[in-house]
Amino acid sequence: MSVIIPVHNSSAHLKRCLDHVGRSTFTDYALIVVDDGSTDDSPEVAEKYGCKLVRCRTNGGPAAARNRGMQEASGEILYFFDCAVCVRPDTLGRVAECFAAHPETEAVIGSYDEEPGAPDFLSQYRNLFHHWIHQGGSEEATTFWSGCGAIRKSVLLEYGGFNEEYRRPSIEDIELGYRMLSDGRRLRLDKQLRVKHMKHWTFWGILRTDVFDRGIPWTVLLLKYPKIPGDLNVTLDQKLNVVLTHLLAVALVAAAVILRGAFVGPALLAGCLVGVNYWLFSWRTAGLRARRSLELLGGLAAAGFVAYAFGIMALLPAVLFGTALIFVQHQLLRHRRDQKLWWWLSNLTAVATLGSIAFLLARLPAHPLTLSIAVLALVLLAANSKLYAFLARRHDALFALTAIPFHWIYYYYCGVSFAAGLVLHFSRKLAGQRRGVRQPAATIE
Repeated sequence: MSVIIPVHNSSAHLKRCLDHVGRSTFTDYALIVVDDGSTDDSPEVAEKYGCKLVRCRTNGGPAAARNRGMQEASGEILYFFDCAVCVRPDTLGRVAECFAAHPETEAVIGSYDEEPGAPDFLSQYRNLFHHWIHQGGSEEATTFWSGCGAIRKSVLLEYGGFNEEYRRPSIEDIELGYRMLSDGRRLRLDKQLRVKHMKHWTFWGILRTDVFDRGIPWTVLLLKYPKIPGDLNVTLDQKLNVVLTHLLAVALVAAAVILRGAFVGPALLAGCLVGVNYWLFSWRTAGLRARRSLELLGGLAAAGFVAYAFGIMALLPAVLFGTALIFVQHQLLRHRRDQKLWWWLSNLTAVATLGSIAFLLARLPAHPLTLSIAVLALVLLAANSKLYAFLARRHDALFALTAIPFHWIYYYYCGVSFAAGLVLHFSRKLAGQRRGVRQPAATIE
């Protein structure tokens, strides 16, 4: 087996990654680190661990880096994962066992574990959500995943490796999996093959990745391979979530325009309570930082502007009082000497926040828009209740409550990405027809 790790300016992650590889109980492997044009000390870190180092003169992206690693590898099985990933002692052995137990399988993928490395809220939520999606997928996988994926070298060579047109971390692995599946190749999802993800996420980093690096190109890919079965991020229930969140967004905007202050006031206060929980969770786990303080002050300033614009300045004292109360509760939660007390305080904070939001929303004026918003929100909560229960088990009810708006925003911009992908696909198709080039759709045998 050859283990191939691409790296670009991530020496700190690479050190932790290689430390964990060195603890593997399986020893029949060759380790290859492909430096993708780094300007930091990533190559020196790889050399200290005795890896086979492959240097790329320029940054060509992870697809090109993995292909370079493939060319240098001598093992029959190529196991790929990112430098921000830490394997378990039994991970490499499990990869080998999976291919031995399923000789018809030509590629195997795993998932992130339930204990992400970065402690802040968004990183925890993002990586736990990724874990949840993979754990709910079909074992007969419909794609490949290079975050933790192994493939037979002969098969990868046959397909010419990863598509190097993707110069950023994108869907180069998914595209490879779709090519394989369209030819009837067998891919497998091993849900016990788990690795820890160490990456720190920001909201704008998530948005850029999900829209430009994944959502839009994945839509174009789905249109190219229309018969690929829906799995992982493209199941029927997730498509329903996209529709529901867009309907909810329309209803919210309409209520803000038609009902004005009568709707915006309670909604603003409810949003502030959830937002404060998010910011203070980051403080509780990652420490109090100037940036977090500025984010919180910026959010409160935005709330003040909206209150002024709609003539509901009387709500600001309630916002400030709620913020102060939640801050005190979070300060108590930071001192987790008594685990049982911490659990009760955390869930009490979540119940108090949820109760305050319910009370505020119950005071909205009787109107068809109010009823529509309530029904859509309840359907979304019910449809995703298992995920929220999982997040509550991994952390607490407060964490799950705070994750809900981020989860709904995710499905909203997935819909935006799909629309943009449709436009891009058909514009390319029209341009091809004008040049007299026709691109037949791929099918599954």
